[in-house]
Amino acid sequence: MAVSHNTYIRGINAIYRQSEGVKTLEDKKNFLQYCQFWVESITHHHDSEEEHFFPSLEKLPGMEGLMNINIEQHKTFHPGLERLDKYVRETRPEDFDGKVLKEIVNSFADKLVAHLHGEIETLIGLQKHDPDGEEVKKLYLVLEKAIIAKSGLVRYTAEICREKVLLAVNEYFFVHTRII
Repeated sequence: MAVSHNTYIRGINAIYRQSEGVKTLEDKKNFLQYCQFWVESITHHHDSEEEHFFPSLEKLPGMEGLMNINIEQHKTFHPGLERLDKYVRETRPEDFDGKVLKEIVNSFADKLVAHLHGEIETLIGLQKHDPDGEEVKKLYLVLEKAIIAKSGLVRYTAEICREKVLLAVNEYFFVHTRII
């Protein structure tokens, strides 16, 4: 989970840092698509956690309600994600404004990043209920299978198969947009 969360942090950092450097119409088109991909990916991740992983965890002895704080945190930044999603889907490349995009990201990024770090701490805390981690690992593998099965419903979900592809997409984007 830490790898996927780090990938999402790298993604939002890339979006923020590159937003004002995108100049050509082709680069703007590609950048908007990259942003769409990132929003879809993280939304799919959180939806899958709430639908599959968290309820399964909370069925284990002593873990009832343990993930509620993480679900509440999702609610604090999802309006900003929705605003970003709307902007990157509805904005034509010729109308793209990096300053507008940065303002949108600024409206939720701190809450998102704090959540991504905090959720890892919550998961580490599960050790007191599952010292060898075997139960949590089994549930996580069930989550992975559910994510893969559902991934066809999301447009850009190749990263779900092993959560590292987004890093490759980040690197590809940096190389091919010439705006490093």
